[in-house]
Amino acid sequence: KNSDLVNVAKRVASDIVKEEIPLLGISGTTDAAEFTKAKKAFPVIIFGPGNETPHQVNENVPVENYLEMVDVYKQIAIEFL
Repeated sequence: KNSDLVNVAKRVASDIVKEEIPLLGISGTTDAAEFTKAKKAFPVIIFGPGNETPHQVNENVPVENYLEMVDVYKQIAIEFL
C-alpha cells in the first residue's frame, strides 16, 4: 500500500477524477498472478474504471469513466516510468 506505484496511481487518479480513490484489497485473480509466481520484484496494482456492477449480468462502465481512465493510465505511465 506504500509502494511508489500505488502512490502515483492514487495521486494521478485523484487529480484527474477529482475525488479520493479508495485503496482496497480484493480476492480473485488476474494475469498479475503470473508476475508474483515469477518471484521477481514487480509492482502490480489492479486498477480500472467501474461502478457497482462488476462481474454481473448487467456489468457496465459509463463511456466517460472509461475515457477518463485512459487519461489516468497515460499519466501514471509518464510519472511512474
